[in-house]
Amino acid sequence: MNIITIYDYPDDNVSMQKLLVCWTRHINKFAKGFDVYLVHGDKTDANTLKSLLKDETSNINLNFIRGTKCPTEYGVPRIDGNFHVNFNLYNVMEVGKMINGPIIYLDLDAILLSDLSEWWKYINEKSFMGTMHYPIGQNLNGGIYSVSNHSEVNFEELVGRFFENHKNYKKIQELCEVQSNNWLGRRNYTLRDSVYTDTGHLKSGDQSLFINYFVKTQDTPFYKKHDVAWNFFANYTKYIVNNDGFIEISTIRNRMGFDVKEVKVLHAYASAKKVLIESINKSEYYK
Repeated sequence: MNIITIYDYPDDNVSMQKLLVCWTRHINKFAKGFDVYLVHGDKTDANTLKSLLKDETSNINLNFIRGTKCPTEYGVPRIDGNFHVNFNLYNVMEVGKMINGPIIYLDLDAILLSDLSEWWKYINEKSFMGTMHYPIGQNLNGGIYSVSNHSEVNFEELVGRFFENHKNYKKIQELCEVQSNNWLGRRNYTLRDSVYTDTGHLKSGDQSLFINYFVKTQDTPFYKKHDVAWNFFANYTKYIVNNDGFIEISTIRNRMGFDVKEVKVLHAYASAKKVLIESINKSEYYK
């Protein structure tokens, strides 16, 4: 049972260190028995991180891996110069191949609030499993996903499909507009320009590459057993970080016909990250 996250911040960034402690503390509580792979960049080192997290790993096996930038340049700025592709995605996929088993990736600002073994029970039922930007939209979010078959879903394949589909990127934009009424249906994981902009550039980073992987197929990155509670945008909740260092949610705002009762992963991306860090700083545990 394997989890991966990426940490690339200098040792004087106290706020991000606290976020890492918070992330790990929740993993230790809700992912007991998992092997956790913390991939870090050159801005810190394993000894510093071990010291920082020494009190947060009683239930997990924490491994530190120094990541590397993708050694291949493809002549595409959104691949060669995009951290989310040339470091984040590249290292997650490389660690997955090294493990040679299923992996779950969680962004550093994606805080686990539920027993992760639930996801693990069905992880092998789909090669790639992702979640939408719930509750702000149905398009795929690249910050929380699993890969169970690394021969099918890997860095080389994702980049290769970018070049293959780029030859007719206007057609890809048209395909991205095809929707169905069911959130599990055809291409409800995408928007018109989720992969390519109107000038043919890759729209964003790893998220666009994942969408591009599926867009010419009849498959979807979503899965019926894997509901939207696994990626709940923090701005649609009210919560505190209590003095034991754990998140307590008091209010959930649902949309789009879903009725989430329990948030399984609270995802504090974009503007929500600042709020999460402020909440962490208010907790006695992190002072």
